[in-house]
Amino acid sequence: MTYDTHTITVSQDDFSFPDNNEFNWTEEHVIFLVNYAVSNFDMELDTPMNFKNYGVTEIVKGIIYSKVAYIESQVGYFIISEDMMLHINITYSRWD
Repeated sequence: MTYDTHTITVSQDDFSFPDNNEFNWTEEHVIFLVNYAVSNFDMELDTPMNFKNYGVTEIVKGIIYSKVAYIESQVGYFIISEDMMLHINITYSRWD
């Protein structure tokens, strides 16, 4: 199925990040999450993807669980967030 917007939730405990580190909000880890989501869920997106315009911030300074990451690809953009239970939400939105 082709999506305009799609959110996938994964648990950090379900896989290992590059270099066997915990999720640390680096561009490498965000790209890893996006590739994992696209490869393991039926999103019907063209791969491989070329990424650009990566950014990460706390929406409310000093509140760590308000942290989000943003990254773009040729098929759309992705927003990554994490909840207090170590679930990671990967939201894809296609370009219009």
